[in-house]
Amino acid sequence: MTTVQPMKMAAAEALFHGENGAEFSLFAIGDVAEGKNTFNIALPHMLSVLSTNTWNGYVAGIDDLQAKYEAKYGPGDYEPNIAVTYWTFRIMVGTAFLSGLVGFIAALLWRRGILGRQRWFQRVALGAIALPFIGNFTGWIFTEMGRQPWVVFGLLQTNNAASPSVDAVSVWFSFIAFTLLYGALAVVTVRLIMRRIKLAATPAADGSDDSPPAAMAY
Repeated sequence: MTTVQPMKMAAAEALFHGENGAEFSLFAIGDVAEGKNTFNIALPHMLSVLSTNTWNGYVAGIDDLQAKYEAKYGPGDYEPNIAVTYWTFRIMVGTAFLSGLVGFIAALLWRRGILGRQRWFQRVALGAIALPFIGNFTGWIFTEMGRQPWVVFGLLQTNNAASPSVDAVSVWFSFIAFTLLYGALAVVTVRLIMRRIKLAATPAADGSDDSPPAAMAY
């Protein structure tokens, strides 16, 4: 990303000015109009390590790249939405770490032989089902918003990519159709899963318990 879409990298870190040994921002509150962060918790040099594999590597900033692109491609706003790009990146990465943490705790509990008896962890694991979906959604938002205003970086801008032959009615029709289709599939999926869980949780008529565990219903 540093090589192909440097503006996305800079926006993901709210890095307004290029730095050698750039720090990796964990949490920042910034003033986009002024091009600076008013509050920032960061790990020194870590952005340079991630971006260039060197301790003091140079990472270009938002303002530097804006000036560079104006000189190369002409006047215009080449910055993505900084707030959206910054926070979706953190939510995406955060859900990955939380998912890994849940798996690590599960492994420890399983190793001790008490995984199935920890009600608190069962609730945590149930809630953790949402994590990969949240990470997926925010990851795509980061990907698409972070490369704006480009559809193809350096070649085709978004405002030049809209098809003149596709009207608003066609777009709305497609959007509604896909929403209804996936909504119907979601309802069917949930009902099938719930039916399978109920079957797994219902004792057999002869009193035996040969049904597979409900955890495998998914």
